[in-house]
Amino acid sequence: MLFSFDNFSFFIIIIFFSFCSHCSHGQQTYSTSQTSCFGNEESIQGYLCNGPLETCDSYITFRSHHPYDSAISIAYLLGAEASQIAFVNNITLTTSKIPEDTLIMVPISCSCTGPSGDYYQHNTLYRMNESDTYFTIANYTYQGLTACRALSSQNNYNVTNLTIGTQVLVPLTCACPRSNQIAAGVRFLLTYMVAWGDNLTKIAETFETDAQSLAEANRLSMDSILVPFNPLLVPLKNQTCSAKPESFFCRCTNGFNGTASQMCSRTDHSTGFPVKLAVLIGISPSLSLCYNAFPDLQFLYYGLKFSPQNEEL
Repeated sequence: MLFSFDNFSFFIIIIFFSFCSHCSHGQQTYSTSQTSCFGNEESIQGYLCNGPLETCDSYITFRSHHPYDSAISIAYLLGAEASQIAFVNNITLTTSKIPEDTLIMVPISCSCTGPSGDYYQHNTLYRMNESDTYFTIANYTYQGLTACRALSSQNNYNVTNLTIGTQVLVPLTCACPRSNQIAAGVRFLLTYMVAWGDNLTKIAETFETDAQSLAEANRLSMDSILVPFNPLLVPLKNQTCSAKPESFFCRCTNGFNGTASQMCSRTDHSTGFPVKLAVLIGISPSLSLCYNAFPDLQFLYYGLKFSPQNEEL
């Protein structure tokens, strides 16, 4: 489990690792200076679209913390489906509070949508709060799933022109399997943010894969030093589903399109209606009158209630 830390300690640690750019070699020379806002390395944009798939289903990981401590609020932040998050993580309701610092698997769609279509990304939107900067958004709010320099290069806002309410594009790091990985039985690539004390063997055991495949996916040696707050691609294999069909990524055999019940044969009261879409089309807050009577409306109502500026959750 990721250690607990206050904001000051977090930023001291991030600043330290911003200057550690040669501690390991990521896949496609993906930079370990992910946390830094300085430099001009193209690799901080994400993983190159060098595989046969321009779009694929993928996963990213996120550690729950207030106010992002329910499937609905995490879905809102990451541009994902709350019902799918709840299903793959065995969460009863999309509105259920998740214990602090729980590692959550988030199903997403990953596409070649980076600058000039050269990089894999999952894009979402974020509205600036007081004291937000590209640095804090990338490294604190999104826990390293995006990079400070990727934010600044893909938005038309200078760091000095960021104001409360400004809506920025957030490109989240993801990737699709390459041809050799598909041939080896890789079904998905999961973006995992390295934590203190992690090593390849420990991460491989967590996600029920083998350490050698994990090393190869990231162009690492078995004794490579992993840098906290930097992404690592975890290959999730079909072979695991044969041996352990209960594994989280083995449930959604029909992909991530549609509701959890459509893709995973789930029978619950969740809906796959996108949270941010509910907000954008202006569904009336009067839905709250039906909140308890009709569980299917909980997702829509909660999407209206939640915003990055509102910490009622």
